[in-house]
Amino acid sequence: MSPSEQTLTRIAQLSTKLNAETEELNAVIRDLDKRLDATKIGVAVWSGRIVDVSSTVEWNDDEERDVTLSKGWELGYAKVDDQWALAVKPQQGTDEPDERSNIPVTTWVDAGEPIRLLKAARIVRVEAAPHLESVLELIAERAAKYIEDIEKAKRLA
Repeated sequence: MSPSEQTLTRIAQLSTKLNAETEELNAVIRDLDKRLDATKIGVAVWSGRIVDVSSTVEWNDDEERDVTLSKGWELGYAKVDDQWALAVKPQQGTDEPDERSNIPVTTWVDAGEPIRLLKAARIVRVEAAPHLESVLELIAERAAKYIEDIEKAKRLA
């Protein structure tokens, strides 16, 4: 068997395993969506965690320097198409030098509407997977803060 045949055989084996693992990840996401929906929590959060980042360098004529432009997806939980779900929203980042250190820092801004995590490309779902627990924690923290704020307001009455 030639080296390319060996590699193709390995790719076929990896593909089978990757597809099976992806289906299991999808099942986890579906289960979390279902369990969160059952709580009726209705609390949107965005984690600040950007996944599937790609960058390009472009020349900025106005500033006469190269500027790094990045694209990615921010992980969170939000109402998408009238249904609460784990979600990602497109982000665009620009590197600007920090005023003190002059080290580039990426500033991210929304670049479109959120989509359900289950509808995102596999790379986005896979890169988001290790951060799902932190999104759940953010939801709990935000809900607790909302309750605290409501209780403060009620004391005014």
